Amino acid sequence: MTTVAVAPVATGTGGNSPLAGTGQMIRLALRRDRVMIPLWIVAAVGTVAATVSAFKDLYPDAAGRLAFAASISNSPSLRALTGVIYDGSTIGGLTAWRVSTIVTTLLGVMSIFVVTRHTRQEEETGRLELLGSTVLGRRSPLAAAVITMAAANVVAALLCAAVLIGGGEAADGSLALGFAMGFGGLVYGCVAALAAQLTETSRGANGLASAVLAAGYVLRAIGDSVDDTGPRWLSWLSPTGWAEEVQAFAANRWWVLALMLVVAIALAGVAAVLNQRRDFGASMFAVRPGPAAARPSLRNSWALAIRLQRGALLGWLVGFLVLGGVYGAISGGIAELLASSPQMTQIIQQLGGTDALTDAYFAGVLGIIAVVAAAYGISAMLRLRTEETSGRVESVLATPTRRTTVFGSHLAFALLGPAALLLGAGLTMGIAANAALADGGSHLGPVLAGALVQVPAVWVVTGVAALLVGIAPRFTSAAWGVLAVVMLIGQLGPVLQLPQWVMDVSPFTHAPKLPGGTVELLPLVVLVVLAAVLKAAAVWGFRRRDIG
Repeated sequence: MTTVAVAPVATGTGGNSPLAGTGQMIRLALRRDRVMIPLWIVAAVGTVAATVSAFKDLYPDAAGRLAFAASISNSPSLRALTGVIYDGSTIGGLTAWRVSTIVTTLLGVMSIFVVTRHTRQEEETGRLELLGSTVLGRRSPLAAAVITMAAANVVAALLCAAVLIGGGEAADGSLALGFAMGFGGLVYGCVAALAAQLTETSRGANGLASAVLAAGYVLRAIGDSVDDTGPRWLSWLSPTGWAEEVQAFAANRWWVLALMLVVAIALAGVAAVLNQRRDFGASMFAVRPGPAAARPSLRNSWALAIRLQRGALLGWLVGFLVLGGVYGAISGGIAELLASSPQMTQIIQQLGGTDALTDAYFAGVLGIIAVVAAAYGISAMLRLRTEETSGRVESVLATPTRRTTVFGSHLAFALLGPAALLLGAGLTMGIAANAALADGGSHLGPVLAGALVQVPAVWVVTGVAALLVGIAPRFTSAAWGVLAVVMLIGQLGPVLQLPQWVMDVSPFTHAPKLPGGTVELLPLVVLVVLAAVLKAAAVWGFRRRDIG
């Protein structure tokens, strides 16, 4: 079990307060997340900065910006994918359209992880019980987690606004956009605070809050894809939609920000009430006890790993199937837009692919999907660390079970799971593209190949996560930082024209850009060998280090 040092809380009247020790808990949270939170903030601010720079280069005059905005507004599929443009005449307005959903989602994921990590996960592992033996108020861990998360979002909001103001954009619109995205992350973080009271595990809390985040994206997409006669109101059911409805650089609806703040406070208040009423270690939704004896099919480490991992894998697989189908279905509209917009052609080609414009679109999208698949691989590998900190791995190893078997059972999901996700996304994308593109060709094979060539790069990222679990388990959260760096290099590197040696840091830089590009076997072989070395070192480390 990881030990933490906490300064004793002063006794006295404050010892009877449910918020006693909140300050110390905030300092502890900031210390533990001193790497993870800054990386998420840098990813959000970097996205805004790169987008501003790209639009300045591509659309230096208002006429070009308005023509581009009109082409987006006339395409329901593109509105669903990226949102509605409320001000197409300014760089700030185009930036608000492009980054609102992306950055709100980034900050939402950050907020969910931060709150769950310092509430339900601490309770699940027993560390919070240890801290509770001091003069610590019942509500102080939840309060500290929410305050830390809120502060991170406010800092991100101010930095995003500063980047826009520094780029010459209007201060009111810059602040409106920054806080729209920051308050969006705040709402999702408070959803996680509530989810931590409803479920008994950190994995369940993360899953429930992430499902709300995904539903928010879907509702916004549906609402944005229709005109005024359709269910436009669906966007108002989504915190992601609220960030967009602030209409930064256009109407600057400050009252929407007030609405987001009120909802966040209400969610945090309900979470505090439930936290006070439930038993420590329990949840509002009682977990049904399992049978006294396991079935024969569950009496080994591999069966246990399958039982633990199958739900998450199936959920991710359904999401990838839908995601691939959506990207394939809108490929027809993308092709029409690219044909009429040289600027959009340049953007898509920067993401990946060097041949036909449609192939470049597929290559770019598959590169993004591969990064998301790597996120699943990291999550699957870190599940072993969760099992270890909870003490269940030690119980398994008390039986005649080898460490390599326990480690390998979870490593298999980190290897095969992302491959299955990319295969599923490639299949649905290719099938949908055949239906959407009336060019008489079959896109299933090329798109499927483009998805599968990303697998070795994904394995390298999951290999880093495995290495951290095997050798440096205290720093497993750094795996998410590695993913953030890889994502920034892939998405912002071409726009910022980073040096090639920086681009080469990302394994996805070396994956073939298919369809449309050429396949070189040497980079793929190197990626596979590197992934194998990382995983072999991870197994070696896990066999020799102390458990827990």
